[in-house]
Amino acid sequence: MGKSWISPTDCDGTTDWDNCPNAYDDNEATNAHDKINDREWSGWLTLGYDDVICNAVRINASYCARCTTAQVEIYSDGTWTQIYSGDKWSGWKTIEFSEATISKMRYRIFNANFTYTCDVYVAEADFYGELPGVQRWDMCNVTQCMG
Repeated sequence: MGKSWISPTDCDGTTDWDNCPNAYDDNEATNAHDKINDREWSGWLTLGYDDVICNAVRINASYCARCTTAQVEIYSDGTWTQIYSGDKWSGWKTIEFSEATISKMRYRIFNANFTYTCDVYVAEADFYGELPGVQRWDMCNVTQCMG
């Protein structure tokens, strides 16, 4: 089968995110939304799948100019690991990491303004990998696999 982009199947947007399932509905015209108070982080937008053998995630996000720093983490073997902490981006961003079996990714962003709230939107997010137990015929020829 090989690797491909895999949409999450569930989400936990804490109580901060509106329309959480829109972050994985394969429709870039819809989105999950959070309104962040001044000098605060958004809540975590956590997106999951049972298990994915994965080496990248991608997130399509947008926000007001007051948001500055974004963070992304993945969940593997009972532990959250930060894979990105840095400048915000607008549109798609792909974040690569060492291959692992993961079941969740999560995203948040910081509003650096001292006075105003900031709206943040996630239109889509995906895992890049393959599902465990899927036959990988592309790794060998028939003689090698059957012999």
